[in-house]
Amino acid sequence: MKIGEVRNWLQQEPDLQANYYIISSADGKYIGLLSSTTIFSSHHQPDLLIGSLVKRTQVFVSNTDTLKTAVQTMAKENVDILPVVSEQEIIGILTYQHIISVYNHGIDELETKQKHISLKRQRLKILLRGQKLVNVLRTRSHEE
Repeated sequence: MKIGEVRNWLQQEPDLQANYYIISSADGKYIGLLSSTTIFSSHHQPDLLIGSLVKRTQVFVSNTDTLKTAVQTMAKENVDILPVVSEQEIIGILTYQHIISVYNHGIDELETKQKHISLKRQRLKILLRGQKLVNVLRTRSHEE
């Protein structure tokens, strides 16, 4: 696809506007990332192929990498999207929003577990206090 075609397509589809775009070959092989600034730069001739703009080293994560690795890669490369690549084929896309969502889910799950533990401890304390009270009352009734 030519640079001019990509520009026109992105201008006609505002929902597709992003900071970075993942570039692949026609058969789905990962080529690289391009920033929207690079795509829309007037320095590039509209009749050149979009793949000719990819200059930086390939930035991606594999399906075996951790979220920590993905965050570190995003921070180091200053990108907010990473392709997930296996054998040079794009098998997924990971964004900061995905990572934040996983993080928030983990926090929610942790808070839920802590509430259960707290409730169990409170019940146990109440039960122990109740047993002590019963023992005190039994002792008093036997003394009388």
